Amino acid sequence: MAHTDKWGNPVSHGSAAAIARLERAIELFAAYQADPVVELDGVLAEHPDLVMGHALRAALMATSSDKAFAGEMTKSLAAAEALAGRANERERGHIAAVRAWADGDIETATERGNVMWEAYLFAGLLYFLICQATAHVCANIERRARPFSRDATRA
Repeated sequence: MAHTDKWGNPVSHGSAAAIARLERAIELFAAYQADPVVELDGVLAEHPDLVMGHALRAALMATSSDKAFAGEMTKSLAAAEALAGRANERERGHIAAVRAWADGDIETATERGNVMWEAYLFAGLLYFLICQATAHVCANIERRARPFSRDATRA
């Protein structure tokens, strides 16, 4: 049986409670309220196989553009990649976009993200992280800032 979040996006995890908490983290992020990472950490402690939870956490760490979060981004991305075999196409797309970002390939991250994200947006599936992450990527391109990369995180 296919599972979806409340916006109609496919989610590979079968727990309605886990999906609801994932939705809550997205809403917190979108509204700049509380701390979405605390919500994600809680649901991931209970459901460590929630692929999109790890992918979302990695994306939140990446879009902070703060080197202090590079280790957490790497940890979350590694967890998401380890679970990629059970992920759906959408989740694998998020993982690939964050991987490109982490590797310092902002162009590929943007291309992978935009192709996938546009398909969902044009289908009427509003996914808040996509909107904010895309805006952040565009701002970084405009400022010519570098995302996390192996070189950028070296002391």
